[in-house]
Amino acid sequence: MSKEIQVKIKNEKAMLFTPYNMDFVKRIKQFSDARWDTRKKCWTINKENLDAAGNLTWGISVPEFKYPTEMTKITDAYPQFEAWAQNHTSNLDWYKYPTDKTDKKYIFE
Repeated sequence: MSKEIQVKIKNEKAMLFTPYNMDFVKRIKQFSDARWDTRKKCWTINKENLDAAGNLTWGISVPEFKYPTEMTKITDAYPQFEAWAQNHTSNLDWYKYPTDKTDKKYIFE
């Protein structure tokens, strides 16, 4: 079974195929139009919500990556991530610079 999320767009629906992941399920349910399609075995959301859902971290593969703690937004743990996400030619080494905030533990160690 693949561990990646696959997105297919058909008409006005986006179909999200993913292995079961409780965190993903909790987050996708934040969208009122999110539905589990038992026949296709995927989540569906309205196409216009795909960008908003894209603000959720679905999957990432980074060398020597220190994961953010549970419920921590990746942009809080890695301040340069957002700039890289908007333009993949800048901040290529964003993952080397976790936050220096000390009031909360942002990085899982």
